[in-house]
Amino acid sequence: MTRGSYEIFLNQFGWHQSRGNYNAVSQNNSLGKYHLHEEALVDIGMVTVDGDARNNDFSGGWTGTHGIHNKEEFLASPEAQDKAARDVMAKLADYLRDVLHYDGQVINGVEISVSVLLAAAYTVGTEKIERFLTSGGTYNPTDSDGRSLLDHLKESSKSFFGYEVPFAVDHGRRERFIGSQGDDRVKAFGGKDLFDAKGGSDDFDGGDGEDKILLDGNRGDYAVKRSTVGPTTWTIERGAECKTIRNVELIEFADGEVIDLRGAAASARAAVNDSGTDVPPSAPQAPATVVASDCQPTQPLPSAMARGQDQANGIPAAVNTAKPDGLVSCRFGGRPTEKVEKDWGTLHIGSDCADRVRGSDGKDVFVAKGGWDSFWGGGGEDTIVIDGNHSDYEWSKRYIKKITDRREIKTISDVERIEFKDGTVDLKNPSAVLEKTTATTTALNAPETQKCSYQPAAGAPAAGSADVEVLTVQPVGVQPTAGQDEAPLA
Repeated sequence: MTRGSYEIFLNQFGWHQSRGNYNAVSQNNSLGKYHLHEEALVDIGMVTVDGDARNNDFSGGWTGTHGIHNKEEFLASPEAQDKAARDVMAKLADYLRDVLHYDGQVINGVEISVSVLLAAAYTVGTEKIERFLTSGGTYNPTDSDGRSLLDHLKESSKSFFGYEVPFAVDHGRRERFIGSQGDDRVKAFGGKDLFDAKGGSDDFDGGDGEDKILLDGNRGDYAVKRSTVGPTTWTIERGAECKTIRNVELIEFADGEVIDLRGAAASARAAVNDSGTDVPPSAPQAPATVVASDCQPTQPLPSAMARGQDQANGIPAAVNTAKPDGLVSCRFGGRPTEKVEKDWGTLHIGSDCADRVRGSDGKDVFVAKGGWDSFWGGGGEDTIVIDGNHSDYEWSKRYIKKITDRREIKTISDVERIEFKDGTVDLKNPSAVLEKTTATTTALNAPETQKCSYQPAAGAPAAGSADVEVLTVQPVGVQPTAGQDEAPLA
């Protein structure tokens, strides 16, 4: 049941901004019932851009959109203001399209809906909302009044949660939810979904498709138990933390171990009696000390003991438990990410799945492929290599998005350079033009066997080997499309 229609949402938003006064002018010269500022009106084409769209002086002039040619006409026209508010919300929804699937979720105790995201984004900016969600809430700046981004979201959730909006969310695609250190509640839909869990006692329902929960601790840190609720419900316990998962097929731990729950769930479903009541599988039965549980505090176990407990509970053995040195786990399937030590630093070769790469204190180069990847560069000068031309992407210091495929997103942190096929962006100077690619990142045009086959680091080519070709390009002289620093939280 929704809280109200889109019309009611807009009216509530206007009341929140100005107490519904179409003639209102705020202290910073935002206009009308919705306190629309110059930047928003420029964005929807009502005002012409001037030297500074943030100063709210509207000195660029009005375009005549919705019949408005000046500030006075705008304040005198409720109809034009209502149309402008709708246009602004549509723009915000488009900018937030990569996080609209958080609709209906609870992150760090905050109930999220599209209407909440729209209201909060108008106040603090779409990039900050997206960054908060994709960082699991670790990105949480404060404004000049000392209010954090989380405070703004809580306020928006209290006032605007659950209203109908005319912006559809495609839940059929693969979706990734980033958890927080607090308590999260995530309900996925169809598709191959991932919940990247952190701390807290979370609840994750994977829905249809092959779904995975990714944990930030090693296998021995957790006890995995079948819940008494039903055959597709499990609990994952670590100390005071307890995560309940339903309709989730895979559990992946930070040390690369993966538990496939489908075999155990199938055996439990086969044990349903004639009345339709779920009963425990006949064998193997869990010892009294590790019986099925609905979240009881537990202590970390050594990996061997944890796997023994799994077997006692009828949980399939973990897979990917022994990977060669130098490899990190691959997300969503595919081959592991290869890590090769070079004389100049560390080379990380990505896969077509969603890779998570953490750099060292030295120079790191991540050669990315498809998928939704995360790259933490760490110290030193770090580079991410993108298998495409710069014109196919938009980027900033924190993300790289493929324009033609919104499922391909790279989140980056402490990365100094983005290297495209046709040039390189120096993120230390975001306004700089693309420069000629250097020869330090040597793997983009490497032989296909190196890019796509499973090779342990021990057998990788030594530094300076001739089997890696060097990519060189000509300068193209194009400025980044989305590389400017973010404005302070207002």
